[in-house]
Amino acid sequence: MKMSLVASRHRTLIALVVVLVIVAGVVSVAMAQPGPQQGEDGARRGGDMRAMMMRMAPPIMEVSGNAVFLFRGNTLYKFDADTLELLAQTELPMPQPPAPQ
Repeated sequence: MKMSLVASRHRTLIALVVVLVIVAGVVSVAMAQPGPQQGEDGARRGGDMRAMMMRMAPPIMEVSGNAVFLFRGNTLYKFDADTLELLAQTELPMPQPPAPQ
């Protein structure tokens, strides 16, 4: 009877230590993450998730008639389908985040 009480206390102590280690790990990782940087104009940098997603997105390619269109990042390219010569290229504006309310 006394042994089961000691074993129960040991399990409770071990569970408490495991929970504390997990919480300490989560807190240390959260504290190590850099915050958004502010530029000279006071604008936040590094916080626009949509711009980051556009840079990481795979390129998209479409063929229309005798032209090949390639969309990569925020740039659209137009190539001749026969020679693959670059005919045109344009940079599209990055989407702006909604204004804070």
